Amino acid sequence: MYILRTMLDRKDLEAFHSTVLASMCRRVANVCADQNVIAQGRELETQWIWLQQIPLTLSLKALKERDVQLWDVRQRMLEFLGGRDEVELTKAVSAP
Repeated sequence: MYILRTMLDRKDLEAFHSTVLASMCRRVANVCADQNVIAQGRELETQWIWLQQIPLTLSLKALKERDVQLWDVRQRMLEFLGGRDEVELTKAVSAP
C-alpha cells in the first residue's frame, strides 16, 4: 500500500463541503508557526461554526444575509487554504 500526498489547489478545495474546509483551516492553524496564519485559520473556523448556529426560523431577509455571510466565509477559507503546503489530501492506494 502506498500513501499519495497531494497539495490541494483552489479547484480541488471547491469540491469539499464548507465544514470540511473549516476543519482544514483549524488543521493549518494547529501546525503553522506563523501567528497571523494561526489567528486567521482559527477565525475562519470560528466564523463558520458561529454562522451554522444561527436559527433557521429567522425572516427571509435574515436568512439571505446569513447565506451571503456563509458564502463570504467559504470564499475566504478557499483563498486561505489554496496551495498551502500544510493542507494535504492523504489517500491510501493499493499497489498493482
